[in-house]
Amino acid sequence: MRTSLALAAALCLAGPAQAEPPACPEDTALVPGTASGAGATPNMVAFVQPLCVERTEVTVARYAACVAARKCSPPGAAASAPGLPAAEAAYLSTRCNGTAAERSRHPVNCVDWHQANAFCRSQGRRLPTAEEWTWAARGRDEERRYPWGAEAPDETRVDACGSECVADLKKAGRTSAQLFAGSDDAPATAPVGSYPDGDSRDGLHDMAGNVWEWTASRAGAGTYTLRGGGWRESSEAQVRVGASQVQPGTARLPDAGFRCVADLRLEERAPKDAAAKKAADAYAACSERAQRLFVTRCRQSCQIEAKGQDPVKTEECLMKCGKQEQMSLFIQDCQKRAQGTAPPTRQAPPPGVPSAMPPGMPPKP
Repeated sequence: MRTSLALAAALCLAGPAQAEPPACPEDTALVPGTASGAGATPNMVAFVQPLCVERTEVTVARYAACVAARKCSPPGAAASAPGLPAAEAAYLSTRCNGTAAERSRHPVNCVDWHQANAFCRSQGRRLPTAEEWTWAARGRDEERRYPWGAEAPDETRVDACGSECVADLKKAGRTSAQLFAGSDDAPATAPVGSYPDGDSRDGLHDMAGNVWEWTASRAGAGTYTLRGGGWRESSEAQVRVGASQVQPGTARLPDAGFRCVADLRLEERAPKDAAAKKAADAYAACSERAQRLFVTRCRQSCQIEAKGQDPVKTEECLMKCGKQEQMSLFIQDCQKRAQGTAPPTRQAPPPGVPSAMPPGMPPKP
């Protein structure tokens, strides 16, 4: 990961590449990276390298093939997560797709983070970071509210809780609000790519709804961030690009799955001399530290983990925080450091950023 970031950083420092970018595998889409020194923006994206993102969530059929090859462990047959009530677990377990042939085109679910990570690695790929996932889902610099744009979610764009969900829950003696009045024809998961009107700018399917997607980003000890919302969602805020949840890495839920990404092979465009390589490494390390500092403290200042926090107000806070110039200044400072043209600097907090976020670059390791 560090090497790939370093190579991407070198390209940013050197200016636009003259050669055509390498082609992505057929089942993925090329998502260009952020511009050099782009800075933090709404939904907390600071620096993302170009990468190839799988067009769909990993399906039951793909995962079953990995199990058959003895490279992956079987998906869970039952839902499990700390604190999940027994009655709720019993109902949710009926929605685990397992290796059912009739659900071969549905996303694999009831897999934990470790299984998702192992599958991607077995394919020569990896899980995306939360920032990479967000950059792709929001249409990159278009900063979309939903992957498809600004239009409200409906049954043509997203697999979430519509009239079909309410009717199905009623049969089980359960109730739920619904996100839209119509039916998306899928009481639980749907075959991947069933809602093309909800595709992202780069043609990625189901970046909202169907299943939440595990990312590589840790949220704490043994916990990881999931993005994208799932088939159970009845709240509009939960299918926005900025929606996220945190689960233990051992959780297996029927509305949680994943997709993989592939790093571009940049060797042919790598810096040829040791000085350029050293500058690229310095920039990558510095920008990673800056991003972690800024994102963590911005999240803390917005109290996104506070009990009962309004998710819409939280997102508005993050957007206001993310639009400030502080991260851009950090990244510019990283570039100067890497080139050896400036000593470390300290920046004052920009207007509008809560005082909980202190100024200054993160220290060198």
